Amino acid sequence: MTLIWIRGVGIRRHAWGNFTTRIGPLIAGAVIGLSLHGSSFADPLSDPTQNYVVKKGDTLSQIARDYIGSAKKYKELAELNNLDVNTVDGIDYVWLRVGQVIKLPLTEDGALQRSWDLIVERIKKVRGIDLRTAPKDPPGLHITVTTKGKTEINGQNIHLTLANLSHIKRVLEWHSLWDFALAIRSAAYERANTPKQIIDYTKALLALAEQESSYRNIPGRDGEFSWWQMKPSTAVLLDDSVDPATAEWKLQNDSTWTASRVLDHLLWGKKKSGSWEGAFTFYNGGPKNKHLDESYSKQVIKRLNEF
Repeated sequence: MTLIWIRGVGIRRHAWGNFTTRIGPLIAGAVIGLSLHGSSFADPLSDPTQNYVVKKGDTLSQIARDYIGSAKKYKELAELNNLDVNTVDGIDYVWLRVGQVIKLPLTEDGALQRSWDLIVERIKKVRGIDLRTAPKDPPGLHITVTTKGKTEINGQNIHLTLANLSHIKRVLEWHSLWDFALAIRSAAYERANTPKQIIDYTKALLALAEQESSYRNIPGRDGEFSWWQMKPSTAVLLDDSVDPATAEWKLQNDSTWTASRVLDHLLWGKKKSGSWEGAFTFYNGGPKNKHLDESYSKQVIKRLNEF
């Protein structure tokens, strides 16, 4: 990013290669090619913010202008990042370093991207499948995964070797996990009122699905419904617009609808208990087997804390 020079700009040298710039009433630290060892860099999944890495010539007011809509919001960035604003003769000065990570307030678009990245990275870690790289069909073999959950394999004179069968399995797994990933992000987005909630709900659904082991073992274990083992009777309580038969079909075939019902269940439990721990306990059965349910909740929270 290039520093924009306008009337009223003043520059003065500071120790260790840092510079400050004055831009009218706004001051932001301009950065001149300096890297410091031992600097603290933010973990991109540590909190609900987006990150910007300072480059040569950047100023805090420019970053505020480009990423949160107004150069005048530089003080908001300074407060969010615990940066000192030094005022000299009525002019504010902020010091920045090349490579320094500036946290930005999370936007809705940023939260959706973070949600997707989080899901994709977790699936890659757990299943070893990268949703960013779709598998290709072997020559002469075409695999179609329909929206109704049916799979069609077409091809003429195909000799199904073990390698082909293994590849078919990978293709089906990829499509199944893709559907799963979209379902989580869609449910989180539909229920969220803030960008932070999009991230929180994404993590909660991922942790719960991982505890249920469904997406570790596609297709799911015998008797499972979809990803989270929700019963049709529970789904009907959460969405009384469907009957038990329709709910059962949706649990088996509509991942987005199912993810939304699961999140509704969690949010209901969280509202009643006041915590995610209570929400997961409530999801696993409530007061019937309290000791087992609390143990289950602790396992989900342990997974949640890994994100």
